[in-house]
Amino acid sequence: MLPEIQASNTMQEKKDVKEIIIKEALHLFNINGFVNVRLQHIADAASISVGHMAYHYKNKDAILHVLYALLNEKQRIHLAEFRVVPLFEDIDRQITSTFHLQQEYIFFYQDMLEIMRGFPTIKNKHQQQIEWQIKQIQMMIDFNIARGVFHPPVFTDLVSRTAQQYWAASEFWCYQQSVVGLPITEIKQFRESVWSVLKPMFTHVGQVEFNQLRPSSA
Repeated sequence: MLPEIQASNTMQEKKDVKEIIIKEALHLFNINGFVNVRLQHIADAASISVGHMAYHYKNKDAILHVLYALLNEKQRIHLAEFRVVPLFEDIDRQITSTFHLQQEYIFFYQDMLEIMRGFPTIKNKHQQQIEWQIKQIQMMIDFNIARGVFHPPVFTDLVSRTAQQYWAASEFWCYQQSVVGLPITEIKQFRESVWSVLKPMFTHVGQVEFNQLRPSSA
């Protein structure tokens, strides 16, 4: 085998192993929670030794940082989908995609406070992500006020407060459901919880548009 082909195969094998480790770690974190999973558990699931796994990821913290980077990027892609023309159908589609993304990374949303306390780097990145998310939500609200489906704000800070409430209703839904022992896999409940933040802002036109949306999105 030519040296360049051999090197290429070796690089692909490393990439494949790293992807398997990340996939199995995410699966175990989602089932058992981040703090309850050890490196040995991940190595067993990936069918490799702990030493082999440590060659690719030094420890569980390194795996967490990779998973958060993946989540962060997907959050940006999903939220950016309705930046230009966020009609109600776009908002509803974004809510749905957010729900499925949270299901994919459910451990992060259930263990968020512990992760924030234990990993300052991720905490700082997530705080920046939150600021960006709320800014995008504010732009969505402003757009819908301008097109007449939301009432203009009565108070100067109403848009920013509503954006924060919308973000919180989405971000902490899984955590709240888990704390009180309610299911976290009901997309209908998630959708209703997030939309409930915006409903008080509906004009008559907005209510009509939302009613038209419901049969195809419930």
